[in-house]
Amino acid sequence: MPPAAVEVTALKPHSDSVVCCTFAPDVDLCCSGSNDNSLILWRVTDGWTCRLTGHTGWVTCCNFQPVGALLASGSADETLRLWDLYAVLTGDSSEVAGDECSVELKEYGGAIQACAFSQSGALLASASADSHVRVWSVETRTITSVRTPWRSLRRVWQRRADVGGRSCRYSAVTEGGCSAAPSHRRWRISSSRAAEMARSWCGTPKPHSA
Repeated sequence: MPPAAVEVTALKPHSDSVVCCTFAPDVDLCCSGSNDNSLILWRVTDGWTCRLTGHTGWVTCCNFQPVGALLASGSADETLRLWDLYAVLTGDSSEVAGDECSVELKEYGGAIQACAFSQSGALLASASADSHVRVWSVETRTITSVRTPWRSLRRVWQRRADVGGRSCRYSAVTEGGCSAAPSHRRWRISSSRAAEMARSWCGTPKPHSA
């Protein structure tokens, strides 16, 4: 049997349920999102925390940029936010950071359910309860692609505000991606424009060894 997990530390900075958490890829930081409409950035080794405020609805997802100094968060308030971690860590207040450290991305008709950066950090994908997957350019803060992978079930989902695109991921091996809602869909990219986006997202796919 595998060894039992051992709790290293525990923090309870939120006033409501914690619904998401993620580790930064190369620094000792963790972020959690909560139904109290805030995120908590915390350093595991010494317990330092900073509350990120700005969302007006439950925080549903959060994700660190693999390369760079950004944190993305999605919310039931139908917005994505990009947080400047450098501004947060070097700001005047070490306990709370708000609008001055983030950029709000709007173009949604439903709660954000999931968000994910490309491996290069240049693109940000999001899935929302309006049954759309949107891909943003991090540099220009503009949408580069919109997909509706669940068109046939859209009428059903419009009757249920709690159901929609729940997650999205991009393949680092093949030029495709996947999304999940009540059904799981995998997508193969065939057009030259889409393939170019795939390479920007994941890098050139490596062939499988024999």
